[in-house]
Amino acid sequence: MKMLATILLICLSLAAQVCGQVTVESMVDSNTILIGDVITYSVIVKHDPDVELDLLELAENLGQFELRNYDKKEPEKQDGQIVERIDYEISTFESGEFEIPPLQIGYQLPGDSTRYRIKSEPILISVESLNPDDSGDIRGIKPVKTPSYNYARLYRNIAIGMFGALLVAALVWVILRRRRGESILPGRNAPPRPAHDIALERLTALQQSTLIENEQIKDYYTELSEALREYIANRYFIHALEMTTLELLQHMKRETIQSETIEQLHDLLSVCDLVKFAGFIPDAGEHERLLQSGFEFVNNTKISLAVPDMPEADTEEAETEDASAASGEVKDA
Repeated sequence: MKMLATILLICLSLAAQVCGQVTVESMVDSNTILIGDVITYSVIVKHDPDVELDLLELAENLGQFELRNYDKKEPEKQDGQIVERIDYEISTFESGEFEIPPLQIGYQLPGDSTRYRIKSEPILISVESLNPDDSGDIRGIKPVKTPSYNYARLYRNIAIGMFGALLVAALVWVILRRRRGESILPGRNAPPRPAHDIALERLTALQQSTLIENEQIKDYYTELSEALREYIANRYFIHALEMTTLELLQHMKRETIQSETIEQLHDLLSVCDLVKFAGFIPDAGEHERLLQSGFEFVNNTKISLAVPDMPEADTEEAETEDASAASGEVKDA
């Protein structure tokens, strides 16, 4: 009896579905997608108005898919039946073949306290990888790449740094010269004075001094010797101030100087050495004589830039040629 009752209930359930009182349909907008793509999974239920249908809410089992959003439509009447629809937005981040499981919907027929269930058909979805050439969905982390060094930027920074350093140095140089009261632009230096002018000036100052009157004999001859040695150093480029008299005379003999002039210098410097190193005091008349000897040495050896005079014969010939040229011009006129 129990078995017969169970068979009867099964038959009644099949009969209710065959009569078309409740039907369910499921679909997707695409069966082939890429990882991360969102597809719409729709469930549509049609039933008679007197059938009590469970509310269509969130699907409890979507397999490998994640629910992103859903939209439940307002029920509509179509061919004497009620059409209810709900759209699910789903996606997955795994590749392969996946199935959306069947969705169970409960309902109750009029005059029947039994709760019936109807299932939607499963749907197969193919999920493809973004790069089909790679094996597997998830690739390993690539090693960190070090960018090539920008040498142009390095050279530019070095050039800018050097320019900045030069600019700062120039600014400091200008400030220091300003504080010292010096001109920024270089001034024109006076040309060096001739060696004989300096020597004659020192000898003249010595002649006008009162060293002899004050019995400062050693100072007198020291100044006389140094004035002549300084002149020789500047005139002949000899380190005369650092040489002994003998060494100086040996160097002077190599120059184109008359022997009488060298002997004159020998006599003068020898007396100066005796006074400075031996305490010798010459006669009163020797002071002026030796000083005049110094004047003569400087004048005889100084560099002269004077233009030599023309011979008288050449002058007469030049005057004759000028007179002839003048008379010829008058005749032509």
